[in-house]
Amino acid sequence: MNREELLKAIDKKYAAMGQDANVHLSGLLHAEPMKYWDFIQLDALLGLQTQRTNLPDEMVFLMYHQVNELLFKMILWEMGQVSHTEDIKPEKFVMHLTRISRYFDMLSSSFTVMGEGMEYEQYMKFRDTLTPASGFQSAQYRKIEIASTELINLIDYRFRKTIDRNTPYEHAFEHMYWQVAGKNYDTGEKSKLLTNFEDKYKDELIEFMKEYNLVNLWTKFKSLPKEYQDDKSLINAMRHYDHTINITWVINHLNAAKKYLGDAAATGGSDWQKYMHPRYQRRIFFPELWSEDELKNWGVSNSYWEYHKVSRELPLWLPFAWILAFYFLYSIESRLIPYLKYKTIKNKLMIAFWLSLLLPAFGEIITINLGVWTYYWPYQVFGVPLYAFMCLVFVHMIVYGILAFICKKKNINDVVFT
Repeated sequence: MNREELLKAIDKKYAAMGQDANVHLSGLLHAEPMKYWDFIQLDALLGLQTQRTNLPDEMVFLMYHQVNELLFKMILWEMGQVSHTEDIKPEKFVMHLTRISRYFDMLSSSFTVMGEGMEYEQYMKFRDTLTPASGFQSAQYRKIEIASTELINLIDYRFRKTIDRNTPYEHAFEHMYWQVAGKNYDTGEKSKLLTNFEDKYKDELIEFMKEYNLVNLWTKFKSLPKEYQDDKSLINAMRHYDHTINITWVINHLNAAKKYLGDAAATGGSDWQKYMHPRYQRRIFFPELWSEDELKNWGVSNSYWEYHKVSRELPLWLPFAWILAFYFLYSIESRLIPYLKYKTIKNKLMIAFWLSLLLPAFGEIITINLGVWTYYWPYQVFGVPLYAFMCLVFVHMIVYGILAFICKKKNINDVVFT
């Protein structure tokens, strides 16, 4: 857009608002230029940390949770763009789900900030000043859950048969899975943790339930045309989102809490292990996208990868696949090495390194997109995490080293290993 076009666009914009564009342009002559610290309101942001004790590590705990809440806000921002977009296309749906999963990947990998970043003795002192507050009381996280799926999937599994779409919102609220953290269902008595939370957020959350009743991610997905629902990239993004939030993030959170709490109660007094662990409450946002076996073992398998439609965590065919992959790499190396001008060990190792980095990863990308397995490690490239790249190279080079050692000891002349 050139200068003349830009001025016309400005005139058009302010004319539509009933404003004189010249007045606004004149104001620019006197306006201060934007500064970084003003844009992000840095002074206000850095003034929000108020400790309750003089223990230094309390500041780590405080700021870490504030960062979490900022990421939750980013997640809700992305979710709103999916839920409130009419006739959404799979590409846009996948784009926002991928962003959200990336934010939760950050959250999942960040628990070492707390797990390794605080002295146990300090934590056990300042935590008593936080009672009965708890991360359970994050209203933004409750909104993420509500905006993700139909309410029935967030109801305590013991009461799901008593609730349907005609159930009043308040009744559904009273039976959400997280109520178990502070409610005695035999007496109806609620803990201070729960009553404080409800006094502050109950009305707001019920209104949020109403807003997202028909536009939550799961309902939105099921309302798409059949060809969109069958889109492999969208299905994979939905599954990754579900697993990342309800297993990977939760398990990492649980493990960080265990380091400090052991079997003790949380600051809010909740039975946090049963409330949090996915195998107890079975929080599953998109149940129809998982196989019967996957649903049965929800929260039981490891949180790093998952084989689909396979009854074993490590299927029997996997070692044979590795052997064939190594033989394939060996065949390529044996054909490339004769073309080397200098057939040194260093040059042979360089060929082995690049082949073991690129070719197996390419195979991984193909199998992931065919739906054979899914990785849940963070920092992925086309679905393959950086950890997997490193493991592929490491395993290949270990085998390479072993075979080279055998060839040397047994005086075997081999074009690759000698």
